[in-house]
Amino acid sequence: AIDAVVDPETGEIVCRSDIDPSATVPPSSPFPAQNPNFGISTFSPGDGQCVPVNIFGFNSISQEAADFIFVPQTSLNDIEQNVLTATIAGDTERYFSLPAGPIGFAAGYEYRKESSAFQPGSLELAGLTFGTIGSNGGPVNPSSGEIEVNEYFGEVRVPILSDLFLAEQLELPGSYRYSDYETFGSTDTWSVGGRWAPINSLVFRGTVSRAVRVPNIGEAFSPQFTAFLGADDDPCNPQFIDGGTEFREANCRALVGPVGDEPGAYNSTNFVSARIPGVSGGNPNLDPEVADTFTAGFVYRPFTEFNGALDGLIVTLDYYHIEIDGLIDSLGAFAIASNCVDAPSLNNQFCEAIDRDPTDGFITGFRSGLINLAAVETSGIDWRIDYTFDVPGGGDLGFITLSSLGTHFLSNDETRDVSAPDQVTDVLGELSRPEWIATLNADWNFSDFRVGWNVRYESSQLPADVTNNDLASNPDFVNIQSTGSSFVHDFNASWYLSSKLELYGGVRNAFNEKPYIGALSRPTGPRGRFFYAGLNWTL
Repeated sequence: AIDAVVDPETGEIVCRSDIDPSATVPPSSPFPAQNPNFGISTFSPGDGQCVPVNIFGFNSISQEAADFIFVPQTSLNDIEQNVLTATIAGDTERYFSLPAGPIGFAAGYEYRKESSAFQPGSLELAGLTFGTIGSNGGPVNPSSGEIEVNEYFGEVRVPILSDLFLAEQLELPGSYRYSDYETFGSTDTWSVGGRWAPINSLVFRGTVSRAVRVPNIGEAFSPQFTAFLGADDDPCNPQFIDGGTEFREANCRALVGPVGDEPGAYNSTNFVSARIPGVSGGNPNLDPEVADTFTAGFVYRPFTEFNGALDGLIVTLDYYHIEIDGLIDSLGAFAIASNCVDAPSLNNQFCEAIDRDPTDGFITGFRSGLINLAAVETSGIDWRIDYTFDVPGGGDLGFITLSSLGTHFLSNDETRDVSAPDQVTDVLGELSRPEWIATLNADWNFSDFRVGWNVRYESSQLPADVTNNDLASNPDFVNIQSTGSSFVHDFNASWYLSSKLELYGGVRNAFNEKPYIGALSRPTGPRGRFFYAGLNWTL
């Protein structure tokens, strides 16, 4: 359809195949006849079915041409889950009690079986859809998988002290769960904590725990699909060679020869001018991720300390430190190619997922998607503050609720390659990993009317595809080195016209904050400011 010519007899634009069914398809093109596995197999050249297509200009493809080149496809995705749970709970009061009360407990058993099956459409399966013809991605393949597990669990709450001086409450909670997966083997998780309330209004709490998350059925068995890498998205190209770690330049030189400003320096665009196809999707070889967590903090409710003036105040503050081994993460092709050359050696899991031309070294294919990183370690402080109070000034003017919720990240480190456990990458401050995230809400409730304001704050981050390693290696790597901090404001209101009818409305992103360069959802989406209104009617 794209290979259109002028019919010398009629002067009409037609498919070349209608004039000469044996005509050779133009070279260096994605036409199906170039694929050694099949020729034109969706129609017979010269039978009059082909409709020429003009791909240039607005609304240039006729309905007849669209009907020829686009074919409806139906894919089937079937997911099923069966769960059987039995639980027993109670306490020891009938048999014995501690000074602060009986020990509470719960125990149980759970069986789960999840299955998934995906069947692509016939043309996708044959590799005849856009992105599969003539590419390394190949057809969209069917996939299926099953996860089956038997679990046994128990929990206890041990009250130690209560109603004593500096010990209004002291208790120790704990839990344990053993899981036997048919696919991933056996795992065990546990948690031990403590709660101490020296006075009624103040509770200190802390927990040490281990959690295990096995790949879910989508991560393990979702189908492989074609993905692409830009022709110039090669970390060994001149614009990227000064970024990354101190190992990048030497590793790239081993892969592609001269780099950077050297004579005859490598540049992938000397060899490829279009996107490079590869595959992405689920990974049945994923291992479970294991997280060890420590948290400590307090909850403060000043019931009597300020003569009731702060009765509506609740302050929660927690410190956390989390170490995750084998974190399941999704990496794109450029991230995988970068991790390959940023490791101490080329013998790593990322290089195994990148195919390069044996002669010239340019990327010819890749396998991206979900993988296990070696380890991730993060720490920070979470807070939540809520305060509700009557509107001052006398009379019944309603009440105001103020609340703030946020996180201050103290560290965020990744060890990406299991073969290099000492190679730690600091990602704090990169895109989607700001040091501060916070929200502030204010609501005024008066009779049947409510008006509210919400603001979301994110501290400045690096632009998309720029890392801390890039700037450490080359401070002038990019001319825009931060997104700047952001505030996104929303306003809303509601009015109960009756007990069954509510009128509501508002404006989101009221001051039209823009997404960061290269981002679609941070700190807000591409839609910009928008208004909404509606009715809730309860029968």
